[in-house]
Parts: sequence; C-alpha cells; structure tokens
Amino acid sequence: MIATLAEKGFRSLKEKQNLILIGMPGAGKSTVGVLLAKQRGTAFLDTDILIQTGKGYYLRELISRHGISGFRKIEETYLLGVPADCGVVATGGSAVYSEKAMAHLKSLGPVVYLQIELEPLKARLGNLSERGVLRMPGQTIDMLYAERRPLYEKYADIVVSTAGMTPDQVVALVLRGIRGTYSGQNPLDTIDPFIYSLA
Repeated sequence: MIATLAEKGFRSLKEKQNLILIGMPGAGKSTVGVLLAKQRGTAFLDTDILIQTGKGYYLRELISRHGISGFRKIEETYLLGVPADCGVVATGGSAVYSEKAMAHLKSLGPVVYLQIELEPLKARLGNLSERGVLRMPGQTIDMLYAERRPLYEKYADIVVSTAGMTPDQVVALVLRGIRGTYSGQNPLDTIDPFIYSLA
C-alpha cells in the first residue's frame, strides 16, 4: 500500500532529486542505485566504496582494525558528510545503527528500503566475513536480519520488496513508489504487493 509522504510531514521532499537506499547487504542497493541514477540523470554514491576509498582498506580490514564500535564511528562520519547534491545513495547495511546519520540522510531525500527475504539473502551473501558484514561475534545471518529489519522499517519512507524481481523491475517499482507518494491520492486507492509505505 502506498501512503502519501505529505501525511508524514515530508512534502518538502517532493522537490528533492536525491534518493537514499537502505537494506541488508545483498539486497541489491548498489546495482539498483546505479540504474536509478542513470534513469534520473543524477549522481550515484556508494557509501561503502566511499569509506574504503577514503580509508584505504576493505571493510573487513577496517572492522578487524577498529572493531565494531570503531567502524560504526567511521561509517557515521562518512554518512554525515554525504552532500546535499548526492543524487542516489546506496548505504551500507549497518548505516541504520546511527540515528544521527540517518537523520542527516532523511533530510536529503526519501529513504527507500529494499526488502529481501531471509532465504534468498542467505543464498546471495555467502561468507559474511569476506563481505565485510558488520556483526557481533557468533551472530548468524538470521540473528542479524532479525536485528536490522525493524531499523530499516523505522527509517524507511517507502518499502520495496525485491522478491522475484530483476534489478530493472526493482527500479521501476522504486520510481512508481516515489511517484505514488507524491500523487496526493488516497493511500487506500492504490494497492501493490511490492510497494508500500510505513505511514
């Protein structure tokens, strides 16, 4: 179901060209983000790549060097530095642990949660340590998923389910969701199993 952002007090977001993508690692944020940026004619920013380029280490190396709390501080610093003309931003899966960073990102544009179900996620992720997925020692993907999902839903303006979708189809759903939230229609008039707002 799509609900208007105006109902949540986000009418000003209508004028902004930025889109912020959140979700689990492996949800397709980077792939979809690149396609969205091309479609909209805007810049694309992957914050994981930004951090790795800026610090000169892979994520897994940064986590090993600085620990979980240290990495979260590094990530927060980079997220707070995302500029107002960022375009489409694909965030790291752990971005939602920082309230301050998410408040900044939400001020830049609507936040879209790319939702992926647990089983397909497991198939995509493989070795969590090699991917540099931030997690507590002994924390399984099931536990991480259960921990993060409420945070993604907390910050999302729009949720797009990626179940059975190609990247191009997800892009179309995101754009449809954004248009729907600004259409002024009664949210009950439009029902789509793949797009909904948490209003």
